[in-house]
Amino acid sequence: MKEESNMRWDFWRRQTRETDLEDEIAHDLALEAEERIRSGAARQDAEQASRRDFGNVGLLKEGIRETWGWTSLERLGRDIRYSWRSLRKSPMFATMAVLSLALGIGANASIFSVINSILLRPLPGVERGTELVSLNEKVGGAALPLVSYPDYRDFRDRNSVLSGIAGIGFTPASIGQKGNCQRLWSFMVTGNYFDVLGVKPLAGRLLQPEDDKVRGGHPVMVLSYTGWQKRFGGAPNIIGTKLQVNGREFTVLGVTPKGFFGTELFFAPDAFFSMSMQKELAGENLLDRRSSRGFFAVGRLKPGITAAQAESALDAIGRQLAQEYPDDDGGMQVKLSPPGLAGAFLRAPIIGFAAAMFVISCLVLLVACANLASMLLARAGDKRKETAIRLALGAGRMVLIRQLLTENLMVALAGGAGGALLALWITDALATWQPPVDIPMVVHAPVDFRVFLFALVVSSVTALLFGLLPALQATKTDLVPALKNEAAIGRFRYWHLRDYMVAAQVSLSVLLLFCSVLVVKSLQRSLDAPIGFDPRGLATVAFDLNMQGYDEPRGRDFQRRILDKVRQLPGVESATLADTIPLTLSVPWNPVYVEGKPVPKRAADVPNAYFFTVSPGYFRTMRTHLISGREFEDRDKQGGWRVAIVNSAFASRLLDGANPLGRRFSTGPTEKPLEIVGVAEPGKYFNLTEEGKAAFWTPLDMMYKSQAYLVARTRMVPPESLVPSIRGAVREMDSSIALFATGSMQDQLSWTFFAPRIAAITLSVFGMLALVLSATGIYGVMAYAVSRRTREIGIRMAIGATQAQVLSSVARSAGILIGIGLVLGLAMAFGAGRLLKQILYGITPSDPMSFAIVFALMLAIGGAATFAPALRATRIDPTHALRQE
Repeated sequence: MKEESNMRWDFWRRQTRETDLEDEIAHDLALEAEERIRSGAARQDAEQASRRDFGNVGLLKEGIRETWGWTSLERLGRDIRYSWRSLRKSPMFATMAVLSLALGIGANASIFSVINSILLRPLPGVERGTELVSLNEKVGGAALPLVSYPDYRDFRDRNSVLSGIAGIGFTPASIGQKGNCQRLWSFMVTGNYFDVLGVKPLAGRLLQPEDDKVRGGHPVMVLSYTGWQKRFGGAPNIIGTKLQVNGREFTVLGVTPKGFFGTELFFAPDAFFSMSMQKELAGENLLDRRSSRGFFAVGRLKPGITAAQAESALDAIGRQLAQEYPDDDGGMQVKLSPPGLAGAFLRAPIIGFAAAMFVISCLVLLVACANLASMLLARAGDKRKETAIRLALGAGRMVLIRQLLTENLMVALAGGAGGALLALWITDALATWQPPVDIPMVVHAPVDFRVFLFALVVSSVTALLFGLLPALQATKTDLVPALKNEAAIGRFRYWHLRDYMVAAQVSLSVLLLFCSVLVVKSLQRSLDAPIGFDPRGLATVAFDLNMQGYDEPRGRDFQRRILDKVRQLPGVESATLADTIPLTLSVPWNPVYVEGKPVPKRAADVPNAYFFTVSPGYFRTMRTHLISGREFEDRDKQGGWRVAIVNSAFASRLLDGANPLGRRFSTGPTEKPLEIVGVAEPGKYFNLTEEGKAAFWTPLDMMYKSQAYLVARTRMVPPESLVPSIRGAVREMDSSIALFATGSMQDQLSWTFFAPRIAAITLSVFGMLALVLSATGIYGVMAYAVSRRTREIGIRMAIGATQAQVLSSVARSAGILIGIGLVLGLAMAFGAGRLLKQILYGITPSDPMSFAIVFALMLAIGGAATFAPALRATRIDPTHALRQE
């Protein structure tokens, strides 16, 4: 420790030592000179002889400094000062280099911050988040994070690998007084929910097991921090307040801490209710139905238990349940996954999308790095004479390489800092952005130390990889021609490293542009694709009568009267009610048991179909074509003949292609059968990429649902201008009803097109950024080539070359670079198109029109970037050019 302290002290006394060393050398030289003067030599001759005999003073100083230590740090300081002076002399180069790197690194850091939040960071606001696991049940089809409440109880009571397991359910609610009700999204949670997560209250207290014992006996709630701020302005006296929720008083127990959003990364609930109030909140009792899989389950691993061990133990319990309840749980398998992305359901798609965006952002960074390498090579050419002089004076090649790399590192670190700031701005914007859905969502991707470390690593690697080759080439020069500042005319007929950089930029830009064009065209095709109904000209308003305490008779009467009232509004062509609409987040599915077919022994083997409950006029209003049979009529009501309409995929897949009219099926082994009275065209019901999914519709009067979408076809433009009239009609009947999903049908479908739109926008931005970088790279290289060939071009023009020939010569060089880049880029684009196949709709990965668009666009941009340098070459004055060294 004492030795290290002395070394630090010696380092800070270095300036004093330098002064002492200078004084000592001067003193020795003076003594030697005085002795020669006393011997009869002249003073000037004596001083020169003393210096000559003394030797190389600089070399002596270097040797003495080596004995002091810290020489590496001193060299670094000198290199940094030299690099700073060098960059200050070239502000345009420094600015362009830093900006191009900042854009590339910022794009990478932004995508990495999302990946960091999904994969590396635990759930925000919870204790030891890495110990939490989400249960996924597989009962036929894919594993889904949905369990029934009876299954949850069995997993909770029978397992020995989890220290606790909490049940969660999503539920909307209506909060407020009559005439001022708002729709509220919340979690219903078991009493141990906050204990399992290790969450402490910000104010008041949180739900406890005692608040979840008696069904319907715990009208209490906990507000989230965001809900407290958004709906109550952070009122300090909110604890103990009684709020009207679904027409019933609930007492506020407490507020969760800031930054806690529950067990889902992208869902920000406003409140948490006790699971014991499920019937009062949802309108029907689902806690005793083993077939109703509408709940999530999140558990905490016991100390020493791995996720694989827990999955094996829970899967064994699942097999026991499959034997005990074959009708509901037959074939059950249990999979564990980290919580936050709807179990395992959204995890793979989101990670795949983020990974694809990250790869694309890396391509943009490569274009920026290639652009930087081109600028560094051009800069090295401009400093060719200076480098030769330094080498001739004895500077070592490694010293020059080290200084150049230090300069590159300073540029890269400045670009990395700018990229980190850009990522910080982008993630802050994402945090305040609300996706186009009725559910309160949050994109929580904060920039933490990992993101800054990522930016630092990328900056350093960029400086080393893309600065080393220019540095090596800059220091490998012929001294005699360089000292004379001669431009070797013949050498410009051959390719240089900067030319390869331009070709690489062009090829990467072609790749990004092609992906952008493919996704944009796919989005356009998906917007124009047949989806089984026509969303244009439709206005929608939704409500849930259960939230206002309506029982079934009152609910039926209200739905009947509001439908008649809306049909009478000016501008309305037709109107209908539906429990849900296709291509939204809440499309239900039901098991299907076809009459005359054997009942499967396992629940996993029962086929499923999408299920809609609608009023008469639905198919006319939605413009869904009926292939055969009839639409629902007023006679199809409660107590009447049970009927259904199926789509053609239902008939072909579940009825073996036989005539479906008159055939019967049920939604459960003990349920009454439904007779098919009509067949509708196929459509899209959950997402745009699905093919041939079965679906059926039943009359709303026959199967009452408290939640309903009121859909009206109107001649008004835009269709959402009808919404105020519909809202007024609802208010006239009951001002306490909270409305949601108001607007046009196309607004309600925005979530369906959200992912392809984001992909199209991101790819377009990245593609345009790469295009701009490539254009600047082509322009810079050609401008530099023209400036270095000024004397050659002057000679050519002096011996008779025309301007057209000079223009052709310069354009030919650029054309070769662009052509090679185009060929390589199109080859890579052909392979990349196959990777995008999963998100493309209505277009092949090798679409020839997309290739043609990219080819023409890149040729146009390359030609424009080449035109100005080529035109400048034709205006060179031969007289001035011939005088140039």
